[in-house]
Amino acid sequence: MRRTRIGPVGGGLLLAAIGACAIVLAGFSAGFSFDVLAAAYLSGWFFWISVSAGSFVLLLILSIAGGRWEATARPVLTPLALAMPLLALAMLPILFSLPHLYEWAGEGVATKREAVKTTYLNGTGFVLRAVAILLVWSALAWFAALTRPGPFLASLGIIIYVITLFFASVDWIMSIEAEWASTAYPALVAVSQIAGALAFMGIAQGLGEGKAETDIAELLIAAVLGVTYLAFIQALVMWSGNIPDDVRFYVDRFHAGWAAPLTTTFVIGAVIPFLMLLFERVRRDRRLTGLAALFVFCGLALHEQWLLAPRLGAHPLRSGGLAVLGFGALLLGAIAAWTRLSETREEAAHG
Repeated sequence: MRRTRIGPVGGGLLLAAIGACAIVLAGFSAGFSFDVLAAAYLSGWFFWISVSAGSFVLLLILSIAGGRWEATARPVLTPLALAMPLLALAMLPILFSLPHLYEWAGEGVATKREAVKTTYLNGTGFVLRAVAILLVWSALAWFAALTRPGPFLASLGIIIYVITLFFASVDWIMSIEAEWASTAYPALVAVSQIAGALAFMGIAQGLGEGKAETDIAELLIAAVLGVTYLAFIQALVMWSGNIPDDVRFYVDRFHAGWAAPLTTTFVIGAVIPFLMLLFERVRRDRRLTGLAALFVFCGLALHEQWLLAPRLGAHPLRSGGLAVLGFGALLLGAIAAWTRLSETREEAAHG
């Protein structure tokens, strides 16, 4: 009997197909509510486009400062950065689902900030800004991945990224709560994106071979502290200010039963990896560093589920988690298949 062997390309496509099925299951997990499916899709998409954005930002930083970790980082960060145009196309379902995701997009929905809704939060402006941001991010990603820009151009690229990130974070996530606003949120998203890329790199290092690069672990410590500080100080300032619309953002999530999961998120995503990475023995062991990075990666994903919890139905961890896992499988499967196809073409060209 002849056995059928699945090659690297077929394996990548199979992984992508499994990911697509997981995204659909995210909708079924909540009784196939289209609102929940749209929110779960947004959750998975935004998490992985954040990892891709963090990857090209780190590549730009490497072009400015360099470092011992560059040899380890580039092979991991480059494919993730090059996937940005694919992730940009994946936003299309979100653009067709605006009324199911954002209160301001619904007909006849009034908000306290009607002037903002009229001049800024409208369907046309949202789509135009999204297209512009994704085009800029795709150009920056390919520029950072396929070239080695000088310090000036790399610095300019980071400045452009920061400007566009402000609009992206406000439009895509913060505007889900029409009455809530935070000036610290774009900074939190920026640090989270870099932390996500660093964590993915740490996981890849842990699964690979060779000596651990301690710079990655040390950068991961800084990123974890940055995310934790910004998330905490944002909550503290808003809670102390006692402004109803700002406080309601947190009350809604705590009353939805997310107080305990938030504590778990903090322990998994910050406390455990921080304590692990304090020890030099852990930082010098690629597998232990990879484990700490996995904790950070899971913590970032859980934190995003917490932000979107009211939109993710009665079982937000189930629907949102399936979407994140599904999008990850879809993206990584597509990257694996494309990488193998490119290698095959190069081998044929030189063969």
